[in-house]
Amino acid sequence: MRKKAGFKEERPAKPANPQTNIASSELESSKQKGKTLMGSIDIGIEDILESDDRFAQWIWDAKDLRAGISGIKGYDIGVGKYLKIPLQLKVIDATIKALEERRTTYWDYPGDLPLRISEKLKKENGIEADPMSEILVVGGIGPGIQLVVMAFLNPGDEVLLIDPDFVTNRGYVKSRSADIVWVPLKERKGVIDETRWYFDPDVLESRISNKTKMFIFCNPNNPTGYVYSDSDLKAIAELANKYDLLVFSNECYERLDFSERFAKTLQFRSLGALPDMKDRIITVQGVTKNYHMSGFRVGWLVANPKILEVLKFVHGWGAGCHAPSFSQWGALAALTLPFREDYTHEVLKNYKLNLDILCDALKEVPLIECPRSMVSQFTFADVSAFGISDIELAQYLYEREVITVYGSPWGPTKGPGHLRFSLTNPVDYERECVEKLVEALTDYVKNNY
Repeated sequence: MRKKAGFKEERPAKPANPQTNIASSELESSKQKGKTLMGSIDIGIEDILESDDRFAQWIWDAKDLRAGISGIKGYDIGVGKYLKIPLQLKVIDATIKALEERRTTYWDYPGDLPLRISEKLKKENGIEADPMSEILVVGGIGPGIQLVVMAFLNPGDEVLLIDPDFVTNRGYVKSRSADIVWVPLKERKGVIDETRWYFDPDVLESRISNKTKMFIFCNPNNPTGYVYSDSDLKAIAELANKYDLLVFSNECYERLDFSERFAKTLQFRSLGALPDMKDRIITVQGVTKNYHMSGFRVGWLVANPKILEVLKFVHGWGAGCHAPSFSQWGALAALTLPFREDYTHEVLKNYKLNLDILCDALKEVPLIECPRSMVSQFTFADVSAFGISDIELAQYLYEREVITVYGSPWGPTKGPGHLRFSLTNPVDYERECVEKLVEALTDYVKNNY
């Protein structure tokens, strides 16, 4: 894209890494020394791999403590469990029928699913999208993100990511050898209501250079539960147009608003609904979180025909992240269920109860600030006053049989010093987890202060 006037001064180019491109002689030499090609190439992802490996090992080590549901001793308030609330029979019946009718080949998907998605987008999100030329069904949110970065990012492109935000965004970006530029959310220390976290468009603009190609963000935000306001979205749109940026909006939590004032209507706003964003917005949504269908692996990308044409090409010839055919029949049935009258209402009631249990209990614990989130399945608590890192505190809690998720992987400046707590447990088990959490944190304070 051609850059418009108004860019910040270009950042100094990074020094070339001699390992990025290996000459044939060097490669042969590496082989002779017993080195592999992948072991010799440095594309700047070592820090991510180290963090991800550590995080993956943490989850693996914690498996024996996942109690409440499995019956094994332990209290998991970090990763959490998806509720075993029964899906509507309409969804189950549609999926079973598709299997019974052997709708299991590449072409056995429901042809009218894009039409139903289009109707949903118009009614709930204010997005006008042609089902044939502006909607692409994919195998979930993750593959949708992967598809977008494959299609549009090249080595050396700069990508703006919110700090903190969806933990795997940086991995997707770095897989394309693009450069991450972090855009921190603002945090009001001492505030434990929905206004603790907020977005500052001036911070976003200060991070833009003439290398910036794309802004990726999750709305609502994971892990903080922050929902971008109308003024936030307008500011993002203005900057995207001013600097000729692509914007990728992940809206996987759009329906998970459990505030009382949102009980009967969806107050969430999509950036894609703004008229001046049509030429530069890609939206991804899906059934995993919003319809409590995590195993179905159905999502959809929404963009103008020119952008979607590129995405369809990569989808068909490069990524292959198709949604399972029989799952699409279940997704089609889910999209016919009335908003807030379907089973997600029960899920939201459960999340809200867990939020109350968690936040009310942690008010009595010194050194921790646990704000109420606006939406989503998590809340992001500030534990920086404990005087040890979030990783060390999570390790201490783990040793006390309480599983949490430390915040460091979620962003370089806003992730450290935080723990992410899950709201997805059954209420009785969540209460047990919170009691154990409070007991462990209180003991730490008594023994160290």
